[in-house]
This record gives sequence, C-alpha cells and structure tokens, in this order.
Amino acid sequence: MSSHRKYLLATLASSSFLLAFGLVEPLSGDNELYQSMASDLIRFHSWPYLGTWDQNFPGIVYIHWFSIILLGNSTLSFRVFDLIVHIAMSGMLFIVLRRWLSPRTACLAILFYNLFYISETLGTAGQRDGYANVLFLLATLLLFNSRYSTEGSRRWSVGKVMGAGLCAAGMMALRPTYVAVIPLVLLYLRIASGEWKWSLAFLSGVALLSLLLTMPYLSAPGGLDQAYQSVVLYNLEIYGKYQRHLPWIYHQLSLRKLFLISGSLGVLIAATPSIRKHRVVRAVLDQVSSPTAGEKLLIGGYGLLGVASLIAMGKYWPYQFEPVILVLAPFGVVFFEIVGRLIPWGSARWMALTVLLLYCLLRELPIGMFYSFAANRVEHSNVGATDSLLNMYASVASYVNHNTLPNDRYECASRQAGIRWRSERMSASRFTTFYALTTFAPNGTHPEFQQVWRREYIDSLRSARPRLLVISHEVVDSTDLFPESPAQSIHEIPGFDSEILSHYRPDTTIGGYTILKRID
Repeated sequence: MSSHRKYLLATLASSSFLLAFGLVEPLSGDNELYQSMASDLIRFHSWPYLGTWDQNFPGIVYIHWFSIILLGNSTLSFRVFDLIVHIAMSGMLFIVLRRWLSPRTACLAILFYNLFYISETLGTAGQRDGYANVLFLLATLLLFNSRYSTEGSRRWSVGKVMGAGLCAAGMMALRPTYVAVIPLVLLYLRIASGEWKWSLAFLSGVALLSLLLTMPYLSAPGGLDQAYQSVVLYNLEIYGKYQRHLPWIYHQLSLRKLFLISGSLGVLIAATPSIRKHRVVRAVLDQVSSPTAGEKLLIGGYGLLGVASLIAMGKYWPYQFEPVILVLAPFGVVFFEIVGRLIPWGSARWMALTVLLLYCLLRELPIGMFYSFAANRVEHSNVGATDSLLNMYASVASYVNHNTLPNDRYECASRQAGIRWRSERMSASRFTTFYALTTFAPNGTHPEFQQVWRREYIDSLRSARPRLLVISHEVVDSTDLFPESPAQSIHEIPGFDSEILSHYRPDTTIGGYTILKRID
C-alpha cells in the first residue's frame, strides 16, 4: 500500500474518531431554527421567508432539509449527517493538500482543523461556514481536476467548471459575503487557463443554482420583497448595526489563539525569504511543493475572504472563524514541524511532541460537553421533565400534540425554535422566532417594515385561531437586542391584548413556558 493511501486511511479513521464527539452535542439555537424551517418546508411546504422566517440566506435550511430527507427529523440524525459530511470533507482536504504537502503533514493539518471544529462544540457544529468550507473544497477539487482533462474529455472539463459554479452559488446561499468567491474563481480561471469560455462555464453554474433558489420567490406574490426585507432590511437597519466591542473581540480571538497564532507564524515563515534560508526551516519547507500563482490566489484569497467576512459582520461568533482556520491549519502544522526540528534528535523531541499533543487534546476536546449532555441525553415526553432545555422543548411539544387535533394550529412566542420542529402541528404565523417582531433598532424604534410584520402577526393569530398559545419567559440576550422576554414584549405588539388575549385563558406552565388555551 502506498504512503499516500496509508495516510489517507489514517486521516479518515482519526477524523472519524475526533468528529464523533459531535454526535453527543445537542442542536444549538441556530441549528434548532434551521431544523424547524426545514421541517416546516417538508411537512407544510413553508418556504423560507414565505412560511417561515430567518434573517439569513436560505442555504443552510436546504442542508437541514436534505438531512431530514436522508436520515430523519431528529437531533441525532442531523449530527450523523454532519459527521458524514465532515469525514468526506477530511478526505477532500487531504487530496487538495497533497498537491503541496507530504502525506504526513497533510494528515496532521486535517486533524488540526478537525480539532478546532469539535473544540468549539455548539459554536461551530453544523453551522453555515463549515458547509461553505465543504463546498469550497469541492469546487477547488473540480477546478484543479478540470485543468488536466484531455481534449477528448473536454465535455467533462466544462461540467467540472460548471460544478464549481454550482458550489460557489451554494456558498453564496449560505452567507452573502461569500459572493466574493465568484470574482476570486474568475481570476483563478483567467490565470490558470487564459480562456474566457471556462469563466462562462463557471458563471453558468452560478446562474443555474441562483435561479433555482430564487424561483419560489418569483412565483409567489410579494415573495422577493419578503426575502429582501428579511435578509437585507432587517440586517441593515437592525441586526447589522449592533457591533461587538473590543473586549468581546479580544476574548474570541484569545479562545482561538492556538490555531490563529501557529497558523499566522507558519504564514510568516513561508512568506519571509530571510527566515526560509535557516537550515531547520529549509529542511521542512524543502518537503513542501510551491503552489502556482493561481493556486496561491485561490487558497490565499479564500483565507483573506474569511478575515474580511469576520470584520464586515462584526460579531466574531466561533463558526465565523472556520474559513480562516481552514487556510491557517496547514501553516500551523508546518510551524509545529519546524519547532519540532529545533529539538535535538532522540527522546527529547518525541517527549516534547507528546506533551504538545496531549495539551492540544485536553485543552480542545469538549469533555465537559460530552459528560454534561450524556447525563441528560434521553429526550422523553414527560410533561414534568424540565431539568434540561431539551427535555423542556420535548415536553412542551408533547403537550401541544396531545391537546390539539391534527388540523389545529398553535403558536409559540419564543426566541428559540426547539418546540416548533418537535411538535406535529402547524404554526399560526410564519415567524419562527420572536427575533423578527421584538428586536429594536439601535435608536430604540421599530422600522416601518417591522411594524408591518407586527400587524401581520396579529392578523395571522386572528385568522388562524390557534388552539394553544405557547409563550416563553426566556431572557436570552447576547447583543442587547432584546431587553425583555417574549412574555413581556408580546403585550407591546399593538392589538395582542385587545384582539387576541381576551380569547385565551391560562392552561398550564411547563418550565419557562406558559401555555394559553382558546376558550371560544
């Protein structure tokens, strides 16, 4: 067996072990939202922005939709799906890195990236940027392979470049800042081939998927306007105006210092001729093949895009670092290899490397998450089981299912979507969470489009006549957007007290949720 194949198998096996830690993780608040939107799309044909609501582009909803179609609608099903995708990603990354790195270095770089992925637990698992990395690697493989097709298989070359275009459009559907991948690939194609037809093939793939994703909104009255209000106006006038302060940014950067500092030092070493001349550095870098100008542009440009996206969004959530870490991880491993060579041959080197490995594993593995979640892993329907957030979601959803008829509607006023996808009933409104209705602009007002949404919410409750109203008392505030719980802010929506509340009486309380029942 060749060295390449041995290390590929070792990469897949070790990646499977590391990534399997994610199987015990619950869904994050974001994952709950996307799972709910995907579930509503399957069960009730509720398209994003038309039948459900979120402030982000819809790409991640379709990923959850596919995972439900493939494996079923549960937390474990999505985690298994995410595991399979990221094991496949490890294989793709190995093939890409082998163009420049030795099999051992490529294997270690992938493990380094996967260590980052699992170390952030809910901060990165199943998030949009991780899937953007998957699509970028797939596009990169297609682009690299298309260059070496013979004239006799030219049709397949066009197909591969169009496939890269589909991947780029998918990345843009996950996050709008990834639109920068399109000019990045166009520049790569211009450098690598010098022929415009490849650029046209790439743009054809981008246009094809973009059209398919836009069609539901073109065919629905006011569909494009609703999508525009949700993902553009809401972010420009409300969410996007809230920026993190320097202490938060420093805190987030410091949590990732192992990956950011080692990777940045590796880049510095590789880019500085005077350092490269050092004997030890040269011994390591002599095993690294130099990328072409086009490859440097594509890979380096993606890393810079990740940095620019972080700064532009200004929130610095853990998953937003994923494109940056993807590019820095190989440089980080090269840096560690250079440090290892500075230690004299013999037991001292291996002891130092073993201590470093144990430090990385013990520092980054989510042992606490594994223990705490495994202790409360069973989700059951006992109404009194409110000892964990997941059991509370399941208990409320079970109560809704057992106290309504199949055609009854209900409404859940909550900032979390965990109840919505676990219940079997259709919601009365399209507002999957209360973010859309209760967040304030920085000046303390609700913009006009949001006031229209608030009137739409009351109209939906009035016309649907939901059997149950589930109202949350949660206070989840990480950006100063929501000073009050939904149980407080719902009374501030014009018309709720005067037109809706009089038709309901308190029925029960489950954990942090009050359930009201319609009396007429």
